Amino acid sequence: EGEKLIARDGDTIEGAFLRRKKEWREKLVKIEQDFDDPEREMAAEDLQDSSTLRDAEILVGLGKMKSSIREYESALAHFMEGLRIRRFHYGNDDPRVAAVHEAIGNMHRAMGRFNEAGTSYDRALRSRRNSASECEDNQMATISLLKSWTSLKEKTGDIDEAIDTLSCCLNLQMTKLEQQQCGNASAARDCITFSQVADTLQRRGSLCMENDRVDAALADFTEVLRIRIQEEGPDAPSAGDAMHTLGLLRFLKREFEAALGHMWEALRVRKVLADEEEKCGNGSWEARMLKADTLVIIGMILHELGKPEVGIQFLDECLELRTESMGMLDEKVADVHAALERAHRDLDHFEDASKHCIGALNIIEMIHGASDMRVPKLLLSIGMLEFKCKNYAKAKTYLEKFVLYQKERDEIENTEYVSALLMLGKAMHKTGDKDAARETLAEAQMIYATTQPTSRSNSVGKDLLATLREMNMCDGDEKSVSSNESSSTTQSKKMIANGDRASPEPLGGDGFLANVRGLFSESKKVGASLRLE
Repeated sequence: EGEKLIARDGDTIEGAFLRRKKEWREKLVKIEQDFDDPEREMAAEDLQDSSTLRDAEILVGLGKMKSSIREYESALAHFMEGLRIRRFHYGNDDPRVAAVHEAIGNMHRAMGRFNEAGTSYDRALRSRRNSASECEDNQMATISLLKSWTSLKEKTGDIDEAIDTLSCCLNLQMTKLEQQQCGNASAARDCITFSQVADTLQRRGSLCMENDRVDAALADFTEVLRIRIQEEGPDAPSAGDAMHTLGLLRFLKREFEAALGHMWEALRVRKVLADEEEKCGNGSWEARMLKADTLVIIGMILHELGKPEVGIQFLDECLELRTESMGMLDEKVADVHAALERAHRDLDHFEDASKHCIGALNIIEMIHGASDMRVPKLLLSIGMLEFKCKNYAKAKTYLEKFVLYQKERDEIENTEYVSALLMLGKAMHKTGDKDAARETLAEAQMIYATTQPTSRSNSVGKDLLATLREMNMCDGDEKSVSSNESSSTTQSKKMIANGDRASPEPLGGDGFLANVRGLFSESKKVGASLRLE
C-alpha cells in the first residue's frame, strides 16, 4: 500500500503510512462512538440477545481496522470478543467462526507468537471442513486460510511444509477453475482467475528455489510464464519477472545458452518499463533496479560463456544504475564489484580487478564491520592482485592485514595461510625488508611441514622452496637454501612419526587469486529483485 502511495504522491513509506493511519483513526473514532464501549465483557445472558450478533460484526470490523494500523493487541481483544459471541450463536463448525479464528491467527503471527497462530489456523481449517453452511464459498475461504498458513510456515522456517501447504492450495484452485469452466453456479459466486493460480505457482516456485529444489522451481516458473503471457501478454512486467527467474534457474543449472535467452527477453521488457517511467518523469526506482538485476546476471552468464569483455559492459551499466539509485554503500553494489573483479582478473586486468575488490571490501566493512567472514578473503585477493600489479608495498599492507586477521582467529594451519605468507615474504623482499621476509618464509615452511604430506606433490611447497632458493641466491647465500630444505624435511619427518599433521586444504587455480564469486548472498525475492549467490 505504501509503494502505491509513493508512486502516486512521491511520498516516503513512513509518510504514506502515517497519512493512512490518520485516515483509519478518524473512521475508528466514529465507529467506537456508535458502539459506545467495544471492549466491554458480556454476561452469558446478554449473549442470547439477537443484537449481540450486530455487536460481533462491529467487533470484528474494529479488529480489522486496528490490525490495519498495526495495533495488534487491541485488534486481538476485539477478535476474541467477536469470536466468543459468534461461537455462542453458530457453534464451532461455521465459516463465520472460522473467519475469526483465521484473523486471530494472523494477529498472533504478526506478533511472533507462532505456536498460537498455528493453533488458530488449525481451528479455522477444522471449522471450514466441518461446515455445512452456504453463507460463503468455503473453497475460496480455505484457499485464503492455506495461504496464511503458508506465511506462518515460512516464518518458522518449515519450508518443506510451506511448499506442501501451497500444493494443497493449488489443488483447490484448480478444482475451482474446473467448476467454473463447467458452469457450476455456486462456483461462479466468487471466481478464481488464472492469474491467481500463477501467483500461487510463483510463490511455491520461490520456496523451491530457497530449498534448492531447482527442477521443481523451473517447472513452476515455466507454467507461470505461460499463464502470464496468456493473460497479460509477453510485454507485461509480470512476464518479464517470470523470464528473469527462469533465466536465473537455467544459470543455476549451468545451462548458459538457455539462461541467456530468457535474460535477453527479461531485459527487453524491463528496459521498456524503465524507459517509459523516465519519459513520464517518474524515474521509478523499482524499474531501474529490476533492469539492473537482469544486467548483472547477463554479465555473469557472458563471462561463463567465455565472453568476459562483453560481460564487463553489462556489469558496468549495472554498477552505474545501482550506485545512482542506492548509493555507494549497499551490498547490491558490492555484488557487482565482486563480479567485475572476477571478470577483470580472468582478462589479466589486475589493476581494475583490485580496484573493484577494494570497492567490495570497503562496502562490506562499512556495513558489517571487519569481523565479517568475507573480509579475509577480500584482503587476500587484493594482496595477490596488487603483487601482480607490482605494487609491492600495497600488496604487503593487505597481506599483513590478512595474516593478522587469521592469527587472531587461530586459523593458520591451512594452505591458504601458507600461500599468503609466501606472497607476503616475496613482497617484503621486493620492498627491501629482507630479514622480515626470511622470518615470514621460515614461518611458512614450518606450517607447511606440519600440514602437507611429503609423499604428495604440492604447488605451494614447490613455490615456497623455489622462492627461498631465488631469494638466497640474490643475497649470495646458497648454503642457507640447502639448510632450510634439510630443516623442512627433518621437521616434516618428525611430524609424520608423531602422527601430528593436519589434513591438507586444496587450493583452486594457482592458489593465489581467491575466487570471490559466491561471497555475497542476496535475497531471492521473485518478481522484483532476484539475485544470485
